[in-house]
Amino acid sequence: MQSEVLGDARVVRVKERLYQHDAHDFEDFLRSFKEQGVSKLILDFNDVSHVASLAFGVLATIHNEMREAGGGLVILRPREDIRKLLEMLRLDKVIPIVASRAEAVQKFY
Repeated sequence: MQSEVLGDARVVRVKERLYQHDAHDFEDFLRSFKEQGVSKLILDFNDVSHVASLAFGVLATIHNEMREAGGGLVILRPREDIRKLLEMLRLDKVIPIVASRAEAVQKFY
């Protein structure tokens, strides 16, 4: 996964598939940003075609940790099928889902 700075947020381009066995590494990777003092994460899901159930739990956990640190998590450009899963799990009520980087940045203010 690659990341880049966007203002005081970090944009992370998430790989195509997040399997069960990837979930802990994914969580550690995202948590490492908090350890670096980053509290605003934008996860670019444009290329993501599969998300295991455990990874959805990771998203909720990391979002809560980032909120406690004064920021949060935003999901950027998920495919329609992934978006529907997020909505079915009601994660869209907790984690903002947006279509553009500008919208993502606005969610933090």
